[in-house]
Amino acid sequence: MRDGMPRGKLVLDMSRRRFVAGAGAGAALVLSAQKAAVAQTGQSGAPGSGEVIVGVSTQDLQNQYWLQLIESFKRAAAPTGARVLVGSAISMDPGAQAQDVSNFLAQGAQAIAVSPVNPAALQPVFDEARARGVYVVNNHFPVAFGHYDIFLDTGPYQSGQLAGTYAARRINDSFGGKGQIALLTLPENETLTVRVQGIIDSVKQSAPASEIVVEQRATDRATRRASSPTC
Repeated sequence: MRDGMPRGKLVLDMSRRRFVAGAGAGAALVLSAQKAAVAQTGQSGAPGSGEVIVGVSTQDLQNQYWLQLIESFKRAAAPTGARVLVGSAISMDPGAQAQDVSNFLAQGAQAIAVSPVNPAALQPVFDEARARGVYVVNNHFPVAFGHYDIFLDTGPYQSGQLAGTYAARRINDSFGGKGQIALLTLPENETLTVRVQGIIDSVKQSAPASEIVVEQRATDRATRRASSPTC
């Protein structure tokens, strides 16, 4: 327990629909703890300011989902008077995201909230932040337990199962259970890889005569897995 808040213990599991709101709730917990710490110790972000600073780094700044996540943190911060720093990493770049966190620490952030592009690459950055007394909110792309203070999870495998179940129902209803499937993937993103596996497992169970004929990384050319056309 530090500053009235347990470290590395809080894990929240929720749907993607609830995640953005949950992220704001997680930020509010951190902000409350840090506001109390500033009041008790005089710790501040900018020298002499007494303000609380939170850094937020998402996977890019173009996707509406990530923009909504940033707005959620800003809404949570507004009643507390805290200042939210937003990272500048745009296109799924682990190095740029690590630089975001370094910039947050240099600007005096007492808490950071990060959706890691590459969890393994961010783990030492999280460790550095925690060693400096900075609270770490790990948003649904998990690093190993113990390297964060709050972890918000969207249940990627379960959300993939839901998508797969829907796809299988459409295949069974419209194609007699013999669909040909194209998958958009992002292999370097662990959570999306788990979600894709949920889709595959669910389709295999509910529409076993179907097959995946194309896999395509979101920004690459398709890799054909069969010569037959997709439906």
